Amino acid sequence: MTKIPLLCPRCGHAQRVEPGGPQKTLRVVHADTGEESCRPVETAVAAGREAQPPEPRL
Repeated sequence: MTKIPLLCPRCGHAQRVEPGGPQKTLRVVHADTGEESCRPVETAVAAGREAQPPEPRL
């Protein structure tokens, strides 16, 4: 079975699952930064990635 990549719904960057602490069982973090929050758009563009606008919710 092939793995499906985990992508951030806000910025489209790759994410990974890590073990959490006593408050959370698991944490989903960005693969490149290790943080749960998204990078600012300017930083993502400077890193060589195109910023992806969030998809509209229906």
